[in-house]
Formats: sequence, structure tokens, C-alpha cells
Amino acid sequence: MLLASLIESVPFYANISGVYAAFLKKYDPRALKSLEIKPFSFYSGTKSHSVYNKNSMELINKLNVDVLYLDPPYNQRQYAPNYHLLETIALYDNPKIKGVTGMRDYKNQKSEFCNKDTALETLEKIAKTAKYKYLILSYNSEGIMPEKDILSVLGKYGKFNLKNIDYLRFKSNSNGDSKHKKTIQEQLYVLKSVG
Repeated sequence: MLLASLIESVPFYANISGVYAAFLKKYDPRALKSLEIKPFSFYSGTKSHSVYNKNSMELINKLNVDVLYLDPPYNQRQYAPNYHLLETIALYDNPKIKGVTGMRDYKNQKSEFCNKDTALETLEKIAKTAKYKYLILSYNSEGIMPEKDILSVLGKYGKFNLKNIDYLRFKSNSNGDSKHKKTIQEQLYVLKSVG
């Protein structure tokens, strides 16, 4: 629990603009504050649950769930280098690091969803192999998997709906001036399994 509290607290003090692949050249005022680790709040409940620390592709044919929620990367940027510092804190493993930001080796953590050639194949493998009543895919209108191809894949495995939700594009250099931001769409594909 102490480790989880530390990991949750670090982003409030890190000298970054969003991810850990690059640090700010000058110190942000929050990075100079004294570190305070905030405790977790616990909520009691009557439902049981399981937590897995595995590659999700190793679990898809082992679990039987009501809702399978997928939120994969939607572009070529891998998640692992963006959050490498948090992973090092979690593992406390003193890895070999490289580059200015001290990145750890992540070659064994690459997502097939970050590759245009393998993303749709991976989605199809999940839709075909996993055991679920509903599969919900959260994606982005500018993702590397085109909407028509996603619909084609999911359509093979049941009935689906697509809900598009408009969002303002995040633009770090806009200084909060939303009139210069363009809208993108969060896409929720909801597939009801026929199996």
C-alpha cells in the first residue's frame, strides 16, 4: 500500500508536462514542493474481484467476464517509455537505463496495438478468443485502426453499437485558448457477443 501511495503521488511532483519520456528544462513549481505521500482510501464492499499482473494477451482465453473493456494505445507511441519512471519505482529493480531521461529497456513490453500492421489482428484475436458478454473498445477517431476496419472485425462476433463523443484536442501550446483547438472523437464500440 505504501508503494501504491507513492506511485499515485509522484505525478503531482514530477517535472514533466504529461509523461515521463521528457522532462521540463526548468523546474516547474510543483517539482520543488516537499513530497507528501497521500494515503489510499478503502471502500468496503460485498463483491469479490481478482487482480492480475500479466500481459492481457496472456489472459484473454483464461477469463470469462460479463464486460471486457479495452483501452489500447491508438497511435505508434508505446506506453512503456512514457511511464518508465513509475515502472522503475514499482519494480525497484535498478535497471540499466539509457538516454537523458533514463529510460529502461521496454522491448518486451511493446503493444501490438501501436503497430499499424498488427493492431487489427490483435483486436480480432481478442474479439474471437476472449469469453465475454459485452466487449467495449474505447478508441480515438484519429487512431491507426480505421473505423470501417474496426466495424468489420467486430461485426463478425456479434451485434454492436458505436457511440462518438466529441472532445477538444489536447494541445500543450494553446495556453488554454480553446477556440484554436480542434475537436476529436472518443469512440466507444460496444459489442454484444452472440456466443
